Amino acid sequence: MFQSLTWVEISKDAINYNLRQFRRLIGSDKLLMPVLKSNAYGHGFLEIAKFCDQNRDVDRICIVNLDEALILIKNRIRKPIMILSFYDLDKNKLQEAVKNNIIFPLYDLKQAKILDYLGKRNKKKIKAHLEVDTGTSRTGVMPKEALSFVKKLRNYHFLELEGIWSHFASSEEDSQYTKNS
Repeated sequence: MFQSLTWVEISKDAINYNLRQFRRLIGSDKLLMPVLKSNAYGHGFLEIAKFCDQNRDVDRICIVNLDEALILIKNRIRKPIMILSFYDLDKNKLQEAVKNNIIFPLYDLKQAKILDYLGKRNKKKIKAHLEVDTGTSRTGVMPKEALSFVKKLRNYHFLELEGIWSHFASSEEDSQYTKNS
């Protein structure tokens, strides 16, 4: 029988302190959006989300996929929730997410078409962010295709392109590659 001898203790005071420091560094005119993926990096996804939901310095909560967003909705998280990666196009799940104002990444016109349809059906604009692939090769529009992609989004009247972002590949190992991206 294996017995684990490790544990993690989370200090809410330390988290509050860190969030205040981030807020101080970025200012009040920028969004503070903690990323809670991979079970909040092993610290308890739902517990940390509930804590962030109550923290006045946190503007949004970022998660990795649609299923995590739906878990937060089910658990009455009220802060805006933003998906950062792949999500399947299950219309029932997407309908629930749209109804609850989830913010989506866009990197495929099929996504745009389905989200626009759901926005029209629900009579609401859906917030989205263009994801640009700068080398991770997982999701995202290639940089040379980004402008063309954005122009095509003009045909989708129930999508609000709120921002653009990327996940830099090798940012900690290869700063020159990151700067060139």
